[in-house]
Amino acid sequence: MSTGAAVVKARIGRVTSAGARLDISGGVSSYRISVSRDLTIVVRSESGLTNLELVGFKRAGDGSLVHEGGGPTLDVTVRTGVSSVRLELY
Repeated sequence: MSTGAAVVKARIGRVTSAGARLDISGGVSSYRISVSRDLTIVVRSESGLTNLELVGFKRAGDGSLVHEGGGPTLDVTVRTGVSSVRLELY
């Protein structure tokens, strides 16, 4: 998803295929994204002044944040300016 100045709420459903990706890019925005806790989620941020809220994620050796859900992997890349990004598990 790509936005300018916006407020975004989204819910990501089941991911069953390999190589699933979510790319978040924007300027001054607020993102609140719900993702299934059954997924393995890898988050990488290439952002400036972005507040990342990721409850239940652990920092990996490569700097990414990971939630081990045991299911298929969803790769999330965050490229934003001055934004707030919150990933919630459901």
